[in-house]
Amino acid sequence: MPRLKNKTPVICRHSNGRDAILYLSGKVHYLGRFGSAAARQEGDRLVAQWLANGRQFPEVHSGMTINQLVLGFLRHCDEYYRKNGKRTREYGIIKEAVEVVLELFGDAPVVEFGPLRLKCVRERMIKRAWSRRYINKQIGRVIRCFRWGVENELVPETIYRSLRTVPGLKKGRTQAPDYEPVGPVAQAIVSATIANSRTWLRTWFDSRCIPVVARKRSVLSTATKSIPQVTCGCFNRGRTRRRISESFAGS
Repeated sequence: MPRLKNKTPVICRHSNGRDAILYLSGKVHYLGRFGSAAARQEGDRLVAQWLANGRQFPEVHSGMTINQLVLGFLRHCDEYYRKNGKRTREYGIIKEAVEVVLELFGDAPVVEFGPLRLKCVRERMIKRAWSRRYINKQIGRVIRCFRWGVENELVPETIYRSLRTVPGLKKGRTQAPDYEPVGPVAQAIVSATIANSRTWLRTWFDSRCIPVVARKRSVLSTATKSIPQVTCGCFNRGRTRRRISESFAGS
């Protein structure tokens, strides 16, 4: 007898080793973490829906464009990211991230945006000389926009799941730069600034701006003198802690 080809689809492991995927009608559906109960439940739901529609998965036809989705998301961010009635810095950072998406795919339908287009957005961010860590955070904010669309039933959930499969940029494996963190101002520059300042400002500097190293040394020396000497024999940690706290409280 010939082998039957109408088999029930099964959940497979993605090539990244962590995501569960399901092939239905030639399309890939991302279910979540492979082996998890949530992935199995989502797979069973999709298969049951696919079988009920005559082995054809009903596609979601959305006429919404990226421009419309981003506009609604920015309105949400304008209301959500506020403190004391004013916009927080997060709103401007999110706007900077989605502007790159609008520049490339603003007029495209939402249902056509996938991992490859998200990588194109990331490449544009690299060309802007953004740092690697900042790009990873901005890509996360772009994905957050589509998650908001899924939450409000504007975007199919499969798009959001597929975007989450895009890994972050790894150090040493991308052209995105890794800038050195901004350090403190050199002591020579601080001293020269104080010397050329006005008298009242110089007095304020002398009383407030103590070098950090000198401040730490003074605190450590004071603390060392306040701690009583403890012998090594019959050493009780709890009692030692109480003695140290009592010495600091009495000083």
